[in-house]
Amino acid sequence: MNSTEAEKTMIGMSDLFHKYSGPDDTIEKGDPLKLLKENFPNFLSACNKMGTDYLSTVFEKKDKNKDKRS
Repeated sequence: MNSTEAEKTMIGMSDLFHKYSGPDDTIEKGDPLKLLKENFPNFLSACNKMGTDYLSTVFEKKDKNKDKRS
């Protein structure tokens, strides 16, 4: 059975996350920005229009135990 386009996209996103995450499947604070710069420059540009702290704020909200990992 062939995968749908949506399934292929989800598999690709999962693979991309694992490329930037550590062996314990967490991602450190600087890694999401690196991922975005290398793979989603148009999205990053749109985020910058929302304010310079937009992505940092998103990360901090997900870092519940304040260990700088999410």
